[in-house]
Amino acid sequence: MASIGTKIQLNKVESEICSLVKEFCSQYNALHASEEPLTARITGGWVRDKLLGNESNDLDIAVNSMTGEQFAEKLCEFLNERGLQTHSLNTINKNPSKSKHLETCTTKLLGVPVDFVNLRSEEYTMESRIPKVEFGTPYEDAMRRDATLNAMFYNITEDKIEDFTEKGIRDLNDGILRTPLPPKKTFIDDPLRVLRLIRFASRFNFKIEEQTYQAMKDKDIHVSFNQKISKSRIYTELHKTFTSENPFYALDLIQGANMSSVIFSSSTTSPKIETVYASLDSHLKQLVDHIPNLLSNHELFARLFPEFQEPLILSLVLCGFKGLTGPDPAKPKNQIPLAGVIVKEGINYPNAQVNNVITCVESEDIYHQLIANAETMQRSELGFALIKFGEPWKMVHFYNMCLEYLRNGIESTSRFDHFYKLVHDRDLADVYSLKHIVNGKELAKLLNKKPGVWMSKTMDDVLKWQLNNPDKSKQYFIENINSIIELP
Repeated sequence: MASIGTKIQLNKVESEICSLVKEFCSQYNALHASEEPLTARITGGWVRDKLLGNESNDLDIAVNSMTGEQFAEKLCEFLNERGLQTHSLNTINKNPSKSKHLETCTTKLLGVPVDFVNLRSEEYTMESRIPKVEFGTPYEDAMRRDATLNAMFYNITEDKIEDFTEKGIRDLNDGILRTPLPPKKTFIDDPLRVLRLIRFASRFNFKIEEQTYQAMKDKDIHVSFNQKISKSRIYTELHKTFTSENPFYALDLIQGANMSSVIFSSSTTSPKIETVYASLDSHLKQLVDHIPNLLSNHELFARLFPEFQEPLILSLVLCGFKGLTGPDPAKPKNQIPLAGVIVKEGINYPNAQVNNVITCVESEDIYHQLIANAETMQRSELGFALIKFGEPWKMVHFYNMCLEYLRNGIESTSRFDHFYKLVHDRDLADVYSLKHIVNGKELAKLLNKKPGVWMSKTMDDVLKWQLNNPDKSKQYFIENINSIIELP
């Protein structure tokens, strides 16, 4: 990568915001000369992104001698005195259960959302990733962060970058992720940082420094991960990672750190389940080694992949759990496919994605049979088969094509290509959205019958007729209904 600079290039709005903050700090310090000078710094991701030449809306301002709320209130008073428009302040109180370890005050400056906090130090216990937080120095605030390249500040007052770890600029320039403090301590304190570094590595295509990466493999950190991390936080990191442009690099880092069974965990166990978990890292390695090649050599798959990237990746990761079940986290008395339990219970994905993963992982036998018989099926038979998969049928198709490719190579995918073309040639690609030519009320009236148990099957017969007669109109159907529909 090109060498980065050591000077922040502010855009017009950022320059105006910094000028106002700098002017306020100057005035405040003149009135409080006996106190520690008030200094405002932009922190973390904004500094990193600006140095990389990217724009960022992640504007966090940390101050040294008052809380974020106190600073924001005084700043808004200063702006009002100058006739400048201000917005209401929203103070987000500490909420450790949602990873809010410090009071944060949010508002808008010149239309840009800004968060205000105070510099802080953190002290952790072995039992929790929720730290004891106190006012801290700039150095302490920098050293508590997850990576050196996220630990730099832009000192607004002095218009300069501050790199208290003395490695941030160098690591950003070299594309290296390392922790400011010894990595095992950093990860034991807050194991979520493991996923954060993996996410940043995949986002920027950076390497994780060797000592830092080796620490990710430590069993103590794996235990701490399961004890300290809420499932909602795991979801947040994985969602950002698996929707990025380089998700397979993230999978490679996960399996290389022996984290597969730690992240994709379930409380359900059995000898069969443990056998799948034992081979999960090697399975992820197989995905990493082969699926990107398929994407590179299959134009249609590559073009459609972003539409269903996240659930497809999750399904491929969990394909080995096909046929296994566990208790539904929402209704423990009910058994559901174990892949769904893992996605729902282990990593807290929303129900829509849970259902997508279940549909894919449990589809293999049915979908292979469908492909084998498609040529001889009536249009209605093929249509009904695709309707059962619903809108995700394309995801199901490419999921099964990936499995076939993993087992038998690129030549074996030709029958999937042939089936996909057949579906489109028969104009069934969007069959899941096909509506009945008449609704239930209309059908009952046309047949002069009261609605009853007969209607469900008869509505299926209507849809079957539609699929086999795509060129016929609603009027034709109405005029010929008695010869088309056979009542029970």
